[in-house]
Amino acid sequence: MKRFTETTKWLDPWFVELTQTQKLLWLYLCDNCDNCGVIDLSLKITSMLINCEQSELTENIKALGNRVEKLSGGKFLIPSFIGFQFGKLSRKSNLHRSVFQAINKNGLIERFKPSSSLQVASREVTSKGKGKGKGKGKGKGIGIGIGKGIGIGKGNSFRKCENLFLKKKTANSLEPPPILEKAKSSGGEKKEEPCDFEKFWNSKENLPKIRVFTKQRKVKLKSRMKETLFSESYPQIIDILSASPFLTGENDRGWRADVDWFLKDSTNYVKVYEGKYDAQKPKRKDESKPIPFIR
Repeated sequence: MKRFTETTKWLDPWFVELTQTQKLLWLYLCDNCDNCGVIDLSLKITSMLINCEQSELTENIKALGNRVEKLSGGKFLIPSFIGFQFGKLSRKSNLHRSVFQAINKNGLIERFKPSSSLQVASREVTSKGKGKGKGKGKGKGIGIGIGKGIGIGKGNSFRKCENLFLKKKTANSLEPPPILEKAKSSGGEKKEEPCDFEKFWNSKENLPKIRVFTKQRKVKLKSRMKETLFSESYPQIIDILSASPFLTGENDRGWRADVDWFLKDSTNYVKVYEGKYDAQKPKRKDESKPIPFIR
């Protein structure tokens, strides 16, 4: 499994001040926790792997401070893991499905459930009567909330409502806050951000670039993401494809595997994963000669 790592940690005063054993312990926890940052820690095995006395392991865990939190049943949680590895989670994303499964498995639904503070903020905006809004003076302003609400204030009442929402946002909220639209539309459509799959594919210099992620490609990707091997290992499979001379143009036709070929069905990417298109090792000279027939 591949994961992001913070390369600047070696300059972080917190990390620098840790002992050698504590540094190794932190790296072990980050590499071996599940997709929501929880690890069921075996003190015996961990102490053996990082060359530390089992009696000292508990103190070394405490030395990591609030970056590691103890749960029930001998489990530990890295609170910042989800935010660092996945950013803002969305239940609509297939890439985040395994994270939500890990959250459910470890009984952390209440901790990471979407915040209800936005509804509270909306009620505060709509409950104010005339003359009692946040903005003083004459003129009507529109506050955008979960429902429709009207507040009394000057032209900057939208900004005050927006600040109210942002202040109410909690650190553990998985879902991003709703987009606050201005009263007057600025016009023009917002360009859709490329998905993680598209970004990773385009990071490979020797693969045909994805210029437009069409509707048909989105449908194919959605189908492949329902397959466990693809959803969990597509970065590794793309790495294998990128390293294949045959799939990157070194063939008699100069053909290169593009994203449409890769997403076409449940067969092509499996062949890549199993090494069917790997570079062939050159045969030894003595193996290429025919064996003489002895009468």
